[in-house]
Amino acid sequence: EVLRGQPAEPPADVYAIGAMLVQVFLGRTIEVNACPYNRVTQLRSLPMDHSNSDLMDLIHCCLSEDPLGRPSAATACGHRVFSPVGFLQREGRLRAVVSVETHRVDLNKRLQLLHEQHRSFRVDEALGFERDRVFEALVAAKLPTWSVEKLLGDWRVHLDGEQGVDAGGMRREAMALAFEQLMATTHVIALGDPPVLLVGRNRTPDWRNVWVTVGLLTLRCLVHFQVAPCAISSLVFDCCLGRITRLPPDHRPGGAADIGDLAVIRSQRGDDWGRGELNDLLRRVKAMDPQRESSYRWLIAAAGKAMSEEDRAVVEDMLEPCCWEFYAAHGPSAVHWAVLWDLYLKFIGGPERWEAYDALMQGLTASGKYKDLWEGFTGDRIVEALGGQELTADLVLANIEYQPAGRAYAQQVAYFEGALNRLSAKELAQFLRFTTGLDRINLDGALPNHQKLVVRWVPVLNQDPVEYARLPQAHTCYFTVDMPPYRSEEEMLARLRTSIEAPQPFALQ
Repeated sequence: EVLRGQPAEPPADVYAIGAMLVQVFLGRTIEVNACPYNRVTQLRSLPMDHSNSDLMDLIHCCLSEDPLGRPSAATACGHRVFSPVGFLQREGRLRAVVSVETHRVDLNKRLQLLHEQHRSFRVDEALGFERDRVFEALVAAKLPTWSVEKLLGDWRVHLDGEQGVDAGGMRREAMALAFEQLMATTHVIALGDPPVLLVGRNRTPDWRNVWVTVGLLTLRCLVHFQVAPCAISSLVFDCCLGRITRLPPDHRPGGAADIGDLAVIRSQRGDDWGRGELNDLLRRVKAMDPQRESSYRWLIAAAGKAMSEEDRAVVEDMLEPCCWEFYAAHGPSAVHWAVLWDLYLKFIGGPERWEAYDALMQGLTASGKYKDLWEGFTGDRIVEALGGQELTADLVLANIEYQPAGRAYAQQVAYFEGALNRLSAKELAQFLRFTTGLDRINLDGALPNHQKLVVRWVPVLNQDPVEYARLPQAHTCYFTVDMPPYRSEEEMLARLRTSIEAPQPFALQ
């Protein structure tokens, strides 16, 4: 305002507090004025991906471009970010204040203990699957009726069209195929790229059995591999754990999507609570689909004031009919509640979804036997602990050993490490999938049970060009890949990419 020749009044002091908060919590090197306002979201373009959503909400309110859009000092002091009990509840730390790293280590220790308990039980009967119907077969197998020992024991798996039965690579491949097929069904909403799992609303006759099966398969993957079989939204885990407030129609048995019921909840909870919940949901949506989050931010900015007829038509089209009706009845002051309800109905709520969350939790706990596995965790903490490390060539190479080791293959090692350094994160995941049946590395930086991936050099028999045309061959059950000799890094990179991009790597020769 001062730079525009306007008087410095209390809203300017609130802006200054916002600038101080940016430097305290986001970094002293950040120049707030160098972070332009996003004309879509009407927010400063600040680094916020790893910041608390309530803190960022307060900062953005204080830094509003319009002085009238900034809170008073009293309102700012009453922001929910300053409620320690609420903060601890949302972080899952109400019983004991522990670090995120402690959460990660604790969950992995619990999973490793379960692995040690069940690894000695072997299911002698081989499980056979058609490659393109693994998930369907597992649902039909009625896994909820199996004993815990059989569910979590050592399986032997056979995939159609492939030779042999094994208890290693093929069972990992079978789990990966099962979740790939799940993500292609109408049971789920796959949001973002790479896709993140949210529960769909297309209820089927075997709905409950499907979601108990998904929970059991997820538990099995976590126990044996210590990583999730696919990206599951933290919202799903929080719903399973009862950490998401139910809005209409789920707020009471037999409820409906009634604007009067939402108005009652609004009066009970208050606008500050609604705004905080909305910002938390938008943070999670942004992690999955930044463009969708940006659209919602535009909607909030547009509907929070008088709108043109064109903007009004766009906002009405974006919102669920009942959400638009609520907004139209209560005006711009209710925009945060209208958008919160819209997000809830589109991605979280509905009787069929809450039935799915209950069934999924039954599977994740093996009908309550391992309920303590999840105690003290929020959805965010679970996703952080199970998502694995961000893949880099250095991380993958740290889990590799060469056989034979020695100077004789030093040139091939150099080619291999150079080729790996040129792979993208997606290609590194494909390489791990090709060689181990998994596509990620645990948070402790190691493959499951600290097993090494062995790169085994194939001896050069002669200088026949056919030798150099051979492709790498994986033995996933042993975490081993046979690497033929190549004449250059470029040649090795090309052969690796051919192998890891093949649709059926276990059959590739």
